[in-house]
Amino acid sequence: MLAAVLFALAVPNAQLARDPYVIFDRARTFWSSQHYPSVVNYTVHVTATDADSNNEQRHYHEYWNAQSNTVVVQPPESDEQLARPYKPSGWFNLMGLDVGGPGTGVKGDLFDVPALAPNYSFGIAPYMPTTTGAESPAEIVAEIRRTYHDPAPQKIAQLEKQYGLKTIAVVVSTKREYTITLVGIETIEGHRDYHLAMQPLSDPQKYRLRDVWIATATFATDQLNLAGNFSDKSTEGISWLVNLRQFDGATYIAKESAQAPLDGYRGRMYDTFSVSFEDLGTGKSPFWMGGASGGGSLSEPPLGPTGPGGA
Repeated sequence: MLAAVLFALAVPNAQLARDPYVIFDRARTFWSSQHYPSVVNYTVHVTATDADSNNEQRHYHEYWNAQSNTVVVQPPESDEQLARPYKPSGWFNLMGLDVGGPGTGVKGDLFDVPALAPNYSFGIAPYMPTTTGAESPAEIVAEIRRTYHDPAPQKIAQLEKQYGLKTIAVVVSTKREYTITLVGIETIEGHRDYHLAMQPLSDPQKYRLRDVWIATATFATDQLNLAGNFSDKSTEGISWLVNLRQFDGATYIAKESAQAPLDGYRGRMYDTFSVSFEDLGTGKSPFWMGGASGGGSLSEPPLGPTGPGGA
């Protein structure tokens, strides 16, 4: 397997396109080689529609710190709740229930406070802290190779001598979490993408990728299909479509959409539910102000050495 993958990475793209494992490894290399600002500020826009077609929205202002990989929601309430604070009815409120009639204003979050990083990779690549920017290309490639346990330089030199081709970076996964099949090449957002079908070899709740769309020209990940999402049981057992985008030279999540109704969360039932990442920018994180940091019902599994939650 190792020799086959190494050979595939040293031959032209026409032959590369026939090996889905190489395509996926190239996508991992692309994601891992990017560098994010020390702080990213953004708006998380949560939208839900119930069975009666009532639409609810919440907007949260969040900050992601690259060094610590932490998310701060500040303030820890949505714009809608701040603009129209909830007031119980004239009678009284008992354990969250209005006795005597409905209250006024915006009541609660749709899924608690969403503490979400805008560049979560869903297990495609491990989290790599931002750097000083002084690293050379060779140092960046060396870090990627260390992350994925790539072959020694002498092995790469041997391949170059044998096939007469220069290799910029070689990525080899020593452990496979999925059986990967190349479905074909499809058009996503106006450009051509490899469509890979992912079948987990074990623990399907941990390894959630089911389809991945990777740009043929750059190996950037453009779209994902997940079997379950976030760290809440209400989101398990249904498919989620994730759209990604390139912004300022790095990959970010654009939108995550449930592909089936969500029910059972605190008695609420949603026919549609989506989370969008908007107004991306860089700025100083107000950590001194406090705020919610991770751990909310709408959060992702923690990042591990081989990717976030092994997703």
